[in-house]
Amino acid sequence: MTGTMAEIQGAINQLNTSIQKVLGNQQIIVDNQTKLNSRTVKLTHETERKQIEYSPQQRLKNQEY
Repeated sequence: MTGTMAEIQGAINQLNTSIQKVLGNQQIIVDNQTKLNSRTVKLTHETERKQIEYSPQQRLKNQEY
């Protein structure tokens, strides 16, 4: 093959290689989704606490400067 036919054949070979990679990646994605779906995840939430800490001794030390 020469010229245009060889270029077409080369492009087809590159497409075939790319398609094989995509299919392999797709299988990995499906496997990972299956693994994730088989796991149980619990989300928990604690109520928010609002606190103020006050240390009078610390305040006095800062005022000495």
